[in-house]
This record gives sequence, structure tokens and C-alpha cells, in this order.
Amino acid sequence: MTQTYCILLTINDASRKWAKTHYFEFDNPNFGNKKRESYLLSRALLLHTLKTYFQISEIPEISYSQHQKPEFKDHSLSFNLTHSKYFVGLIISDETNTLGIDIESIIARKNPLGLLQRTFSNNEICWILNREDHISTIKQSEPQLSLHNQEMVRFFLLWSAKEAYLKADGRGLQGLNSLNLNPQQSSINGDLTNGTLLLTTLQTCDIDDPLSSLALYLPKDLLTTFNTLELSITHNHQALFKPLSISWAYQLLEDKKPPN
Repeated sequence: MTQTYCILLTINDASRKWAKTHYFEFDNPNFGNKKRESYLLSRALLLHTLKTYFQISEIPEISYSQHQKPEFKDHSLSFNLTHSKYFVGLIISDETNTLGIDIESIIARKNPLGLLQRTFSNNEICWILNREDHISTIKQSEPQLSLHNQEMVRFFLLWSAKEAYLKADGRGLQGLNSLNLNPQQSSINGDLTNGTLLLTTLQTCDIDDPLSSLALYLPKDLLTTFNTLELSITHNHQALFKPLSISWAYQLLEDKKPPN
């Protein structure tokens, strides 16, 4: 049976100390502070997972596609990583699969109208704003548009969904114009086939931290077998994998493509 895992690590003092203690080889002082931390924690999470579930003692050589999608050069495992201010996320499978993951902190962004126009289709914008206005009408009537809480949540859920899909696709922003999400119909129309997007929000233990959006892209046949876990750091800086119960708020399935 295929082993597929989605694993989340909360970024805090305990996880930083654990990574620096057990995986200090990934702590690169030549990086800036932000990149240094994300590299350390993401590589520590990846290697700890490889050791625990796949009996691999070091990270295999990583190569990059034309559009900088990372993959193991001489290994059948597939993986994708993401990091935000509060979480590091990993999706990994012991077979060659099309996988993507994205996490975003749900916080106010400057010029949301501009971001909506550049990033989303009109149908997607209508879902985010929960109304039927055409984007040109919104632009004329609300040039200083701001998003309330639930609109912000829907905005970042779709943002993460697009990021996860495009990371799985491997083309990055070059594939954006060919991707259309329809949350009203729970469907995806894009260049990949036989996959699904799972969307939800996350909260750290600290209630003062904002919500985060989480999106996974994976093949439909993995839906009943993949496991969602948390890498939890104990008081003595040991790491334990624990089952993580996630209630997925939305599931989008790829539309069937017409025959050639």
C-alpha cells in the first residue's frame, strides 16, 4: 500500500531548538534570518520523516525542474514543502505522485482589489466576496475595497489552493491562466488530471496567532489512504509524530476533460 503523509510542524521556540539540536547541519549562517530558519525547519522535518517512515538516513540528492519544482533525483519518493510564519508543512509519498501543499497566514494585505484582479477569475472573486457583482462593477463602486473576516478566509483558501495546485503542476505562475477553481461546484479545471484539492484553516495553540489557510493537492486514489500528522516537540526536545484530525472545509475535484 502506498504511504502518503501530510505532516505539519508548528514554528515556535521548541521546534527551533529541536531542529538546531538534532539537525544542526541544516543551520546555514550564510542565509538571511528568514531563509535560515525556513531552510533549517523544512529540512529537519523532511529528514526526520524520511528516517521514521521510509528508513532513509539522509536526504537524497534534490534536483529542480525547469520551473524550480524540487524532486529527489534518483528516488521514487515524491514530496512538496511549504512554510509560513507559523507552520512548516510537508506532503510526501513513497511513489511518484503529483503532490502540492501550501500554507498562508490569514492577515490583511495591501490593495486587496488589485490582488483579486491579478490572481482570481471573476467567478472566484464572486465566491470570495459572496456576491454576484462583476469585477468591473466592484472596481467602480469600491475602489478602496477592504475584506472582512470571512472574505479574508475565502481569499486565502483560494490563494493556497492555487499555490498548491501550481506547485504540484510544476510550472508555477506560468500555469495560472490555465487554472480555474469553482468552489460553488466543488470543481477544478486545469492541466492536471485525476486529482483533488483539500482546503481548510489552521490555528496554532496560541490564540493570539491568526488563522492560516492550508491546501493540499493529491491524486484522488490517495484520499482514503493518506495520513495527516503533527510533528510534536516534547519538553526534552524530542520529536513525536501524532495523528492530527483535520476537518477539510472544501474539496475540489478536477473536471473530467472532454475526449480528444
